[in-house]
Amino acid sequence: MSIIKISQFINEPWRDVGLDAEKRGVEICQRNGIEKPEANMVMIIGLCDIVTKLEQENGAFRAGKELEEARAKIVHLEDRINRAATAFFRDGSDGKVASGMLTILEEGRNKP
Repeated sequence: MSIIKISQFINEPWRDVGLDAEKRGVEICQRNGIEKPEANMVMIIGLCDIVTKLEQENGAFRAGKELEEARAKIVHLEDRINRAATAFFRDGSDGKVASGMLTILEEGRNKP
């Protein structure tokens, strides 16, 4: 097997990822006092660093998505509460109005 540098793969789509992994691996090895690491070790360390970053970004994305969903549920619940309160204060507190309020407040009970 011949030794070819990543930078020689000018037209390959993974070239930039490989160069980034190599750079990260070298920097991590230097920070940890690892002198003259093997090329494979540098590349593996750099790729692990990239994977870790991607996992963190994905986790942040998922958390952001869950937060958006929670906010949408809050808006929906606030709307139902406001409609129920409006019905109560507009029409009074007889049995028909209370029944209508209960219907509004229970809208989400049967939804997943």
